Amino acid sequence: MLAGAGCCSLALLWWAFVRLRGTTLRAAAGWGLLATLVLTITAALEAQDAANSPWRYLTTIVTLAPGIAVFGAKRPQDRAWFFIVLTLLVVLALPSLESWFLRDGGRIELHGFRSVFQLLLLLAGTGNYWPTRCGLAAALLAIGQWMLLDEFSAWPLLGFDRAVCRQVGTCLVLAAPIVAAVLWRVQGTEDGWAKTWLRFRNAYGLVWSVRVAERFNRAMLQRQSPLRLGWQGFTADTAMSPEGQATPTIDRPAARSLQALLTRFVAADWLPSIAKFECRNKLDADA
Repeated sequence: MLAGAGCCSLALLWWAFVRLRGTTLRAAAGWGLLATLVLTITAALEAQDAANSPWRYLTTIVTLAPGIAVFGAKRPQDRAWFFIVLTLLVVLALPSLESWFLRDGGRIELHGFRSVFQLLLLLAGTGNYWPTRCGLAAALLAIGQWMLLDEFSAWPLLGFDRAVCRQVGTCLVLAAPIVAAVLWRVQGTEDGWAKTWLRFRNAYGLVWSVRVAERFNRAMLQRQSPLRLGWQGFTADTAMSPEGQATPTIDRPAARSLQALLTRFVAADWLPSIAKFECRNKLDADA
């Protein structure tokens, strides 16, 4: 069953990797492919003995990489961020190297700061997506990663048999991309820039969405425009609107400001055509 779920997750992640061409999320999708592949191989081999503990630890550590990769997904630093993630994985993998070379492949037990640091990385990577449409998938991934890491903790928190934790945790991690794909296909009624914003928010998570919205709102404030961008989409500051309207109007400067911000992350085909957008607004105004 785990091997089947792994193959399905690999297919979905490959589809995402292809569709994300031209965006800065492609590195995160690549890390996700690698993590799913090694986790699927480990599940298929059904490694149960303690001698394989270092290898299982490595496969668990790699699952943290996609979430951390998202935090550097902004041009131009996105390429350098790849090496930062790789360096972090090497540091996290040190217990495996110590086990292989100093303890002849004995069991790994993480103490103190190492356990806390890994838990913080887990919460940061998955928590970034909890408020988005893929929040359920992020929650499943977080629980699965926690169960996988709990096997190596010197003070296990879950209290289950470690073999059971490993199997259930692997199942949850492999199921997370499947659940995310289903949730992503849920279409809303939004169109134009509102739809683009929600796609960006759900793809990049809380950190970058808040940053982009903050910079966009600052630009609108400098222009003395009542248009504001929030978590759910565009709104109007009724205190600044001369007519007290709550319905936002996205004009050419606002569209260009948002386009300039989002092109640091996504490809051009993610964004509506400004020319078509202006033409549609003009027709609506004439009507």
